[in-house]
Amino acid sequence: MAGALEDTQRDAKRNCELHWQAARLEFSKYRHLGIIVVVVTTIVGASTFSALMQNNHDPFVQMGVGILSILAAVLSAIQTFYSHENRSRAHAEFAMECYDIAREINYFFKRYPAVPSDPLGREDYYIQQGVIDARYAGAKKGAPMVPLSVRQMASKPQHG
Repeated sequence: MAGALEDTQRDAKRNCELHWQAARLEFSKYRHLGIIVVVVTTIVGASTFSALMQNNHDPFVQMGVGILSILAAVLSAIQTFYSHENRSRAHAEFAMECYDIAREINYFFKRYPAVPSDPLGREDYYIQQGVIDARYAGAKKGAPMVPLSVRQMASKPQHG
């Protein structure tokens, strides 16, 4: 039975790393898109103010400001729709849960280097093992999907 728990520990550690990478990727997307939204919105505001202050209303300037205004709204909608910030948070929370479960398994193995021979110790051993397995199974049910790009990057051999 300890072999199954060792497999769970390995899986939890791998999921921890994958989900940390996914959290960093999603946060990076959130930040980059947010910067673009702020820049475009700032340009639209400055251009609109500048155009209102000028007496000549060049139609190309007005069209450019209109296009940038629409672009800013579209980018803002995309940022909201894809919800990279929430995805990043969900991956980070699951990664932390996996880390905690892997650590709990370490404590389990320190407490039980082998299956106890006495009946009460053996019963406690299997109860604790079942609690850990149930916790990990429950955590995995609510886990977000790791993006394919993160899985592919993790499966590439590391050269160093």
